[in-house]
Amino acid sequence: MQRNGAAAWHLASAQAKAFALAALVAITVFALLLAAAGKDPLRAYADTLVYVFGNAYGFSELLVRMTPLVFTAVAVALPARIGLINVGGEGQLYMGACLATAGALALPDQPAFVLLPLLVVLGFIGGGLWALVPGVLRALHLVNETISTLLLNYVAPLIVSYLIFGPWRDPQSSFYPQSPAFADAARLPSFLQSRVHAGLLLALACLALYWFVTARTRFGLDMRAIGGNPEAARRLGIPVLGYILTVMFAAGGIAAKRARLAGSAQRTDESDNLPDLRAFEEDREHRGAREPLGDISEQLSV
Repeated sequence: MQRNGAAAWHLASAQAKAFALAALVAITVFALLLAAAGKDPLRAYADTLVYVFGNAYGFSELLVRMTPLVFTAVAVALPARIGLINVGGEGQLYMGACLATAGALALPDQPAFVLLPLLVVLGFIGGGLWALVPGVLRALHLVNETISTLLLNYVAPLIVSYLIFGPWRDPQSSFYPQSPAFADAARLPSFLQSRVHAGLLLALACLALYWFVTARTRFGLDMRAIGGNPEAARRLGIPVLGYILTVMFAAGGIAAKRARLAGSAQRTDESDNLPDLRAFEEDREHRGAREPLGDISEQLSV
């Protein structure tokens, strides 16, 4: 028991030191960039502490910005457990939003306790099916999933643009083509008169489920085996093909949950208003799958 406790403490301290070192390097590099631009780094960091962490509104906006990045982190970390690279979260978001929007427009009169879970499920299915395409191509050894997920990011917005310019266009929208407004029942409830909404709880629940599945289940053990040596896992009888398809579908569905955070698909140039998450996904992938607490701290720093 004492040996296990000491090993756990050593691992936790090593992870804390690594995170502290990475944070210090990031702070130093950003300070140098500010100084090179003629700005005062100390003033910038002081303003950040005062107006973000020392201000209720600033901190609530930080949580709003962090929420979709938590989903992005899990959507990248889950396939990374079996050696897959998913940089298609943007396209998966669009297709999840597409299917969720179809549900919201088709069932505007449903109560919130029916409509909200339905839209979450529809968004998950839409993103999952979109991610399943590169999953199948990878499982059949036809196309590397890094290439296919990246290129599909450019296809999904075109599909959404077609729908907004065509069947879903609100006839009352004269300037920007957009879909009809969602019913109030289709919008996530917010907390304490701020923009922080139930999506934050959903993101934390998703993060906790990711930790439990990967660290405490047979599924997670098999994933680590596949990530370590796919051929050895296959010889041990682990269905590698099934895991590839399942994990890619789940990752796409998780990435698409961000669509529920933005409301309806409103404009053809919505991509200009969405955060560009591809660079974040690539950075997250290069560092591999980390522990959930590390993910939370990373999203706060971003």
